[in-house]
Amino acid sequence: MQGDFPGLAIFQGSWAVDASQLRNPAGINQANPTVIGDKWANWQLDNWLPASAHRDYCFVFTPDGRVHTNDLPSFDHAYHILVSNGVAAYSSTAPPANTRMSSQPAYFQPNSLGPTCTISVDAGGGISLSQGVLASSGGVQILSSASLNPLKSAIPRLDGHIQPVPDTPVVKISSLGPNPAAGTDVSVSPDGYITLEANVGDTARSGERLYCNWKVTPQAGNVGTGPSDYSIPVAGGRGVAMDWDPKTSRWRSTWEWRPPADARGGDKFDLSLVVQDSSGANLTAEIQKKVVVCPPGEVYFGSGSTFLFLAYGGRMNLDGSARRELQFPPFSPGNPSPKGEIFLGASAEGSRLVVGSARENPDTSPTGIGMAIYITNRDGTSFYRVSNNTADACECASLSPFGNLVAYKQAVGGTILLRVTNVDPDPARRTTIDVANLGLDNGFFMQTGPNPARQGMMARDRLSWDTRVDDPAKNNTLYYTLYDGPGLTTHIYQYQVQVDGTGRPIQPSPLPPPTRAPVTMQAMAPCSFTRVTAAGVREDYLFFTSNAGTQKTGFYRFGPPAVEGIAEAGSPSGDSQPVPFVEGDRLKLLVQENLPSQWARIVNLTPPMSDTSAPDRTVLASPEQGNVNAFNPNFAPARP
Repeated sequence: MQGDFPGLAIFQGSWAVDASQLRNPAGINQANPTVIGDKWANWQLDNWLPASAHRDYCFVFTPDGRVHTNDLPSFDHAYHILVSNGVAAYSSTAPPANTRMSSQPAYFQPNSLGPTCTISVDAGGGISLSQGVLASSGGVQILSSASLNPLKSAIPRLDGHIQPVPDTPVVKISSLGPNPAAGTDVSVSPDGYITLEANVGDTARSGERLYCNWKVTPQAGNVGTGPSDYSIPVAGGRGVAMDWDPKTSRWRSTWEWRPPADARGGDKFDLSLVVQDSSGANLTAEIQKKVVVCPPGEVYFGSGSTFLFLAYGGRMNLDGSARRELQFPPFSPGNPSPKGEIFLGASAEGSRLVVGSARENPDTSPTGIGMAIYITNRDGTSFYRVSNNTADACECASLSPFGNLVAYKQAVGGTILLRVTNVDPDPARRTTIDVANLGLDNGFFMQTGPNPARQGMMARDRLSWDTRVDDPAKNNTLYYTLYDGPGLTTHIYQYQVQVDGTGRPIQPSPLPPPTRAPVTMQAMAPCSFTRVTAAGVREDYLFFTSNAGTQKTGFYRFGPPAVEGIAEAGSPSGDSQPVPFVEGDRLKLLVQENLPSQWARIVNLTPPMSDTSAPDRTVLASPEQGNVNAFNPNFAPARP
């Protein structure tokens, strides 16, 4: 307790007692006084205390209130602790009578103390306070604080002030963010946090509390250089008291750290742990952890005109910054693909992208766009086509969570087929199967059909794979949209793709009848999503576009209990294609806000999970921002 109360001394010992001041003069300087009716009289404290504590001063309160000690002296049926402003002189003394322990603590007698009071702990559990040295016969000299001061440095304290000697601290650093970049230990989003845990042992068993301090150093070239934010307030250069963990016999501390408010993706920080004693002196060399700030991910989207041969792919940060055209080799923004590359999507773990491109189709007319499906690594390497026959146009490509299967729609002979292909780069090891016949006009908004209005609506459709990858019953389950009623009535259906031992999809024969997903609303554009909150609560969702009247963002939460409802009412002109993601620990959505004449903009919002509009709708890209139309949003997690 020296660190919190400088000069404090606690003394348990024996001294010459004036028996006339006692209630019962028997048993002076005796250990283990008897207690009538004691249920714990035969309790073996010798076996219960760890061997390392036999020489400490232990007061153990049993469940019935009785106090046991490891052979400490007593008188008047109580133990007595002197609390003083320093110990000037003391001497050793013989053990008391009636000892039981296999080894005892050291025994002392006070000679000269500073101002003192006595705390008495009755063997039956009562506690009382007295001024001075209780029942002393005059053998203990009480000095004034002034006369004690020069003695404090000349005469050793009772404990000799044993200096703590920490062992090597054990440090754990964790985050809700993605895998860290090479050369770093952990990553964190700009608005996220990391948890810093440390534990350290005191090899000297000094009994003095240890303190720890985390220091942060921005690396050269950082945008963010402002003050860091800790969950524990810290004085400059001083640590914060650690907590004792009796289970591990170590000092422990847990902090949270948030990047500076001006931090941006790519900023790196060195976080260093220093263990200190109560005076603030550093006791250990720094243990350093390297932290990188990563954006929560990127937005991929279609940009330009909704006529696909005039559109191109784009990407931007989740705040709308760093918006740029996205081209894949051998094309680049300076040498773009003549017909653009859109329908961009990412696997759940972020390493692979799926791209819709017309690069191999010479026809530039709106009625024969011929978008084909390509797979590429996140960095644009290993770009290859997985769909067959580039003259049969494709759309709505979606990668499975692990990036091993891709689903898409393809127009074949006037019929829209729902297809699945494994994404092996070797065509000889790929298999393409049909899992549903969507009919004549369940896709391709530029294709003519019996109901042209359906093509306009299907431009806002998407496919999605179930993200509950830990459940074999849900693996490779694909969600899709199907017209199943008059007019523009749509519902969401599901199909579980079976794969063989080589990972190729197995063609069902015959095609099974369509199976409804659990969503009861009239809906389209499904998007599956799983997250675990910071509190450890798992949430499995299926988001979708509610397609009855003005389009809204709907959700189905798999239970139990299952919950279905509107997540966000959206704009008066309607929202479509919701894409969920996590920012920090907040559930967020990207949506396409529909504008007249097939124009659109992309919005970032926090869903209220009710039939009301989110108060924080932020436009990321729109015709009003540089005359850039933006549609078909997709989310790619932070780069692994």
